[in-house]
Amino acid sequence: RTFFISEERENLYHTIDKRCVEMLTKGLLEEVFNLLNQGLLTRNLPVSKSIGYRQSIDYLLNQVIEPLDLLAFDQYLSDFASATRNYAKRQL
Repeated sequence: RTFFISEERENLYHTIDKRCVEMLTKGLLEEVFNLLNQGLLTRNLPVSKSIGYRQSIDYLLNQVIEPLDLLAFDQYLSDFASATRNYAKRQL
């Protein structure tokens, strides 16, 4: 037997958006920054392709060029949430 639990898509997207923000407040950017800074994380590693890490790496590396760009941060957060929502859609 297989059981599927389905939530209204709008509620699911809201939950995903909250989870992305929660991951940021719990230190996702700091974690990725430290790994990049220590040379333990590069774009070539499989983990660099994972949702959250991929967007964080792109954002952090672009911040070297354009520091403290709030529009870039908004785009980063949007890309992170969008990638997560797309992954969730494939699971439905």
